Order: sequence, then C-alpha cells, then structure tokens
Amino acid sequence: MNNQLIALQNALDVSGVGFWQLDANDQIHCDAHSKRLLGLKPSDSLNDLTEFLMRIQESQHAAFLDALDLARTDNQPIEFHLHLDKPASQRVTGFKLSARLCRLPGQTDTYLSGLLQPLPESSLEVEKRSESALAEVRSANAELANFASIASHDMREPLRMITSYLRLLQERSPKALDDRARRYISYACEGADRMRSLIEDLLSYARLDKSDKAFEPLDLEDIMAHAIDNLRANIRETRAEITIAVDTAPVVMGDSVRLTRLFQNLLANAIKFNRPQATPHVNVTFKDGSKNEASGQCIVSIKDQGIGIDPDYHDVLFDLFRRLHTRDEYDGSGIGLAISKKIAEQHGGRIWFQSHPGHGSTFYVALDKADAQSLA
Repeated sequence: MNNQLIALQNALDVSGVGFWQLDANDQIHCDAHSKRLLGLKPSDSLNDLTEFLMRIQESQHAAFLDALDLARTDNQPIEFHLHLDKPASQRVTGFKLSARLCRLPGQTDTYLSGLLQPLPESSLEVEKRSESALAEVRSANAELANFASIASHDMREPLRMITSYLRLLQERSPKALDDRARRYISYACEGADRMRSLIEDLLSYARLDKSDKAFEPLDLEDIMAHAIDNLRANIRETRAEITIAVDTAPVVMGDSVRLTRLFQNLLANAIKFNRPQATPHVNVTFKDGSKNEASGQCIVSIKDQGIGIDPDYHDVLFDLFRRLHTRDEYDGSGIGLAISKKIAEQHGGRIWFQSHPGHGSTFYVALDKADAQSLA
C-alpha cells in the first residue's frame, strides 16, 4: 500500500496537480502543489476552510459552500472552477477543484478528498497578455524614438557652432596660428563632423519606426535599380561591376523607400569592403524561397569578392554602431547593417550572411512575396 501511495504522489508531482482534504470539522490538509496554486509557500500553513475561502474571489464563496454541503449530504462529487482573489502571477489565476466524499475502513467520520489543478489559460487570456506586452513594447519604442529625435536635434546645433567658429578662426586669424594649432583645429573639426554624422545616423535609425506608409506590391528589380542609381557616383569612382541574375521576376510586399535603403546599404558595403587594388565585383541574384525552405518568400543574395568577415565578429555584425575596422581603413559609422536588419524585420523578413576572410561575403535577404499580377 505504501508503494502505491508513493507512486501516486510521484505522479501528482510530475503532473503539477495538488492533493487536498477537508474533514468533518472543516480542517484542511493539502500538499505543496496545492499550496503553490493557492499562492502559498510550501512551508505556509492552511488550517481551515475559512482560510481557504480567503484565497478565492468572494463572489464564488456561496456557490462553493453550497457544493460542499451537497457533497456531504448527497455524496455528490464536486468539480468547481475557482479564481484566486490575488493571483501570484498572470499565468495562474485560478484552479479546478475536484473531490468526493470518502470514509476510511473501520471509521465513521467522513471527509472530502480530491485534487487541485491549474486552469489552462484561455486563448483570450493569452491574446490579452500578448497585446498588453506588445503595447508596452510599442510605447517604449515610441519614447526611445522621441528621445533620439530630441537628443539628436539638440546635439547637432552646438556641434554646428563648434565647427563654424573653429573654421572661422582658421580663416580670420591664419597668422596667429602655427602649424600645430592648425592641425589641432583640423582634428577637432573632423571629430565634430564624425559626431554629427553619427547623430544623423542615429536619428535615421530611430525614424524607421515612424513610417506609417502601407505596404504595396513592389518589383525588386526596380528597387535594386533605384539603389544602384543612388550609388552611381561611388560606382564610377571605384569602377565597380554589378551584375544582376534574375531567376524569377520577384515581386514583394513592402515600402519602396525603406527597401531601397536596405539594398543600397548592402551594395555600398559590398563595394567598400573590397580587396586593395582590386576592382569590386558584386553579383545580385533573386531566388524563389520555396526552393530553399522559405515558402512564400523571395531570397535576394548580394555576393562580393571582398575582404570577408572574421568569424569572431559574426554574432555582433548587425549590432548598432558596430565597426570591425578603424576609420583610417574604412569610413562609416557602423550603423548601415543595423538599419538593414531593422528594415528587413519590419517587412516580416530576415537578413543573414555567409563569409570567409579573404574570399568575400554573401548577404541574404528574405522578403514576403506578392502576386505578380497585382503590379498590373
């Protein structure tokens, strides 16, 4: 018999279901699981029915007591859904109580014995909690974007004054400055210019969340053409060669301005991080995602033959202001890939890459496809 009781207790422990018992004098005995469901610690005591009732909502007291009386007089089993008066967490707000009248062999006293188990959350409760969490995130993002906008605006003005007066000093008092002073002023102006560029990039990143433009079907070939056209001066200067191979005519849902910026950032990086003295070669391809376990999406790849990315930096490449090289080697603020990642995620897509140091990199962007007929 003891082995059976031990097996039963183990089963209750595994399932998270608690055991409880109410005797003829309204004294309650329950195990640790039942106490947890009631918002108590295992070491806390729960002496009688009154203390039990204090744990549940007052509106249910009368109906629950009636059910207990009926169980004791007519031997009717109890199955009751009870809600905690002060839930310990959002996930456990109530429990199901079940019991029936029992009598030990050779004894006249009876008692109610049964189980307590947590009520499963309804889909409505889960949805409410998800909506609440989403609203909090949106509010936090809005506050952060507002702060970034205000801070960026307030910081740009003093930077403009610093550089203006320093350059004015260079122009108006050239004889009062020796070579060292002029060099120091040049360093200060360059630092202020870099700071202004960082602030503008931060403001641009913050403003990505403020676009309320509805998504529309877009031909990715047109988006890529606009991105290349925006980089025309850079392409002429570096003599970069960009080829586009079309597997299928890609049409995606999105915002043309943001998607153009995404691919412009990736193309600019493919040109910038090129091997010394080599002509940049960039190959762009469009693939149907259904062939690559990404059904319903189009996958764009941008492959270069540049310097590649060290494996030590693979996990942080898309972090904000993450730079892998010094400014003497490559210019930029280190925010371009962070912006690209954010735009891809805003479109329900994702961005990733493959790279081998010294042998180039390939960046991939997966975006939701649209019906090509919708462009007509």
